[in-house]
Amino acid sequence: MVAELAAVLPGSRLDKLHAVRPEVLQLVLQRRVLILSLEPGALRLHLVEERAPGPPSPPAWVMKARAELLNLPLASLELLGDDRVVRLAFEGRRGRRALVAELFGRSGRLLLLDGEERVLYPLLGAGQRGQPYAPPARAARPGPPSRFPAPEPGALAVNRAVEAHYRELLAASELARARREAARPLAARRERARRRVGAIEADLARIAGADGLSRQAEALKHGLQLVPRGAARASLPDPFDPQGPPVEIALDPAVEPVVHMQRLFSRARRLRQARPKVEARLREARAELESCERALQAIEAAADAGALGALALPGAGAAARPSPAPRARGPARRQPFKRYLSAAGREILVGRSGRDNHALSFQVARGSDLWLHTRDAAGAHVVVRLARDEELDEASLLDAATLAVHHSPLRDAAKAEVTYTLAKHVHPIKGAPPGLVSVARGKTLLVRMDPARLARLERTRPET
Repeated sequence: MVAELAAVLPGSRLDKLHAVRPEVLQLVLQRRVLILSLEPGALRLHLVEERAPGPPSPPAWVMKARAELLNLPLASLELLGDDRVVRLAFEGRRGRRALVAELFGRSGRLLLLDGEERVLYPLLGAGQRGQPYAPPARAARPGPPSRFPAPEPGALAVNRAVEAHYRELLAASELARARREAARPLAARRERARRRVGAIEADLARIAGADGLSRQAEALKHGLQLVPRGAARASLPDPFDPQGPPVEIALDPAVEPVVHMQRLFSRARRLRQARPKVEARLREARAELESCERALQAIEAAADAGALGALALPGAGAAARPSPAPRARGPARRQPFKRYLSAAGREILVGRSGRDNHALSFQVARGSDLWLHTRDAAGAHVVVRLARDEELDEASLLDAATLAVHHSPLRDAAKAEVTYTLAKHVHPIKGAPPGLVSVARGKTLLVRMDPARLARLERTRPET
């Protein structure tokens, strides 16, 4: 890879520099786009066909690298020693600057060096500023044969093979992440269904004891004269099997035997009457469990993101998917909110204005819904539809919090704090303008803005 890049990149000016992801640096060298990744499990250096958008607010280490390297020509690109350590040297009026990438281990390092090869700034990973840089000494270890072709600078054969390999690897990683996000609420729902099935089966087991209670009641009915007052137990002949063993009955000494008999008949009758309803609940719970099992199997079998997105997953239900609007005779009524869908299919509503925020929070939202707002800043009220006692998955919470920041003056910040609570804990302030509220039992979430997450959410908005 280094042999190919060293043949085509030196002399190119560094026009742009972005962190397209927290540990992935993108360098635009005139018409070529170079990716330098220190993501765990995907440490690499190669050219790509398309440049990715940078975040609206770059991290501090990117700003430092821009201040030192932007608009400088790349003087050389070389491998240091025999290990996966690459040095990119830039020449400028202030002298030489260099990026050194250690692309081994779990996460690697990215260092910015000055003209004397001292650490000017540790961009990613640990490093001591002002210390001379020397490649780490590592014992030579024979590795497996390369899966990539021999270098061809003219055709960039290695580079194209590496780009295709990591494109496939990252697509698989993204699919696995999307599967986890889609499966998380279903797995929780499956566990609740399992517990419900177990509880209902226990109820049915108790109902199965109705015949035993009837047998005890009948034995008491036929043997009342044999039971003395104040007895704690009775052993009476079985009226259904006189030759069989006696029926053993535990009694309350403070209760007349005839009253105890009546209670036994009553309990047996109530249990028998409950059986059809309990059996119906059991069928419903088992169907729910089977539905979750099938959906989780379908998620695991989804071949790509498109197939995953096309699944009709249980749990998205009425609370997560917008109901079809009735056919209107006139123009559609304006809603006080914008509608989005989280990665898990949950409905997220975002207020359009101060008055719309008021309507969303106090006319549209239910008490069990989750309510979000940027902390200590103006912005939209955000509501996530939830059933009573339902828990929100982490991915949907981050989706909703991202929308809260995006629809606020903090939209260009790299990170912001968002307050969230149940809608029933949000109250209007008497005499205050619409949209100003008081919040009880609020929690705070620190949100790091992710352009990819925001772009995905924007694609879920219905066409208007």
